[in-house]
Parts: sequence; structure tokens; C-alpha cells
Amino acid sequence: MSAKIMPLQPPRQLESLDDLLAQAAHYAGFCMSNSGKMSPTLFLIGADGPLMFVPASLADANEKDAFATTARLVCIAHAATATVMVLEAWMKTATPGEKLDMTEPPSEALHQTNFRGRTTLTSTTVGKTTQ
Repeated sequence: MSAKIMPLQPPRQLESLDDLLAQAAHYAGFCMSNSGKMSPTLFLIGADGPLMFVPASLADANEKDAFATTARLVCIAHAATATVMVLEAWMKTATPGEKLDMTEPPSEALHQTNFRGRTTLTSTTVGKTTQ
């Protein structure tokens, strides 16, 4: 008895915010399970179809601000009708009775509630924003 080989199926065209959210969640899961990290990534559906935008570098606050500005411009330039931004998230908490150290970034804290491996998906389409 021989194994039946299934024909290659073309990827489904992304047409709605739900399609875009599913694609972004799949991408985030793939990145986190394979490398344990991911760059902030913008997914959008524009006039010419779906698009993904990833920054070249986010070494400092200026590059992070530039990414946010460029992401907005990409949405405008491609007449985005739906967008999803995927980001890693960290959270630092204080133990009961202890003051929270606000001088140390959550991503660098020794005693952090580590959400690394978790991502935040924020989406927008005309008349609907979800997180």
C-alpha cells in the first residue's frame, strides 16, 4: 500500500482582519517556538494585498520611534484596510510589601514576570480595534 501524497495547496489569501490576526498569531508562535524572540512586526491588508513590515534594527529609542513612524507611513502608503502589530511583552512586579523599582526596565529585571514567549497582537480595521 503506497502513501498518498497530497497536492501542494496555495496559501489562503488574507482578506479580513480575522485572517490577518490568524496569520500574525501563527508567525508569532513560529518565531517564539523556534528562536524564543521576535522583532515587532506589522501585518496589513492594503490595496495590493497583504504585506508584512519588520524593522531592520531597534537598537535604541530613536530606532523604535522611527519604526512606529514608518509603520504608520506604510499603512498610509498601502491604503491599509486592516492592520495587526505583533510585539513581545514583559512585565515586572514587586513582591508584596516591596516597592517596585521603576529604574530598571522590565525586560532586564532579575525578578520579572516573564512574558517573553508571549506576544501581544493589536489589530485595527475600519470601525473595530481589538487586542
